[in-house]
Amino acid sequence: MAEPDFKQFFLGLNDRQRERFAKEAGTTVGYLMAHGIHARKRPKQELFAGLVKACVKHDGPPEDKLLKFFYSNRASAA
Repeated sequence: MAEPDFKQFFLGLNDRQRERFAKEAGTTVGYLMAHGIHARKRPKQELFAGLVKACVKHDGPPEDKLLKFFYSNRASAA
């Protein structure tokens, strides 16, 4: 089975897990819901590093999958 992308992973978390994940990543649930799960904004280097770290801790997508999700051609520029 294919690994979930960031959107599937994040939406699969319950409210408490989302709050904890966002805090550990250095952002808010609101930001991730508005911009992150739709890859509307490309995260800056600091936020991307936080997302990678939080994904490792929460068994989320690996760094290469996050790179594809946020930095593919479908993602708009920040």
